[in-house]
Amino acid sequence: MVIATVNDYIFGGYTEKSWRQSYGEYDEDNHAFLFSITKKKKYPVFQKKEFAIYNNSNYGPSFGPGHDFRIFGAEGSDSYSNM
Repeated sequence: MVIATVNDYIFGGYTEKSWRQSYGEYDEDNHAFLFSITKKKKYPVFQKKEFAIYNNSNYGPSFGPGHDFRIFGAEGSDSYSNM
């Protein structure tokens, strides 16, 4: 997933897992990571890989517990990143 903000910041996340509809379940992915194209950096998803991605039918894609980054809300209005 690649995201471009209105402030020209480009970042994203990678996972080998498929997103699925659920009510708050984490999936493990030893290869998941976050990245910033703007800063030319790669970031690990939380140290415990069993919490790599968060599946919730009320959210968009979310990475890490506490959500290192989450897509949520109408047009992404409640989305955020903790990179």
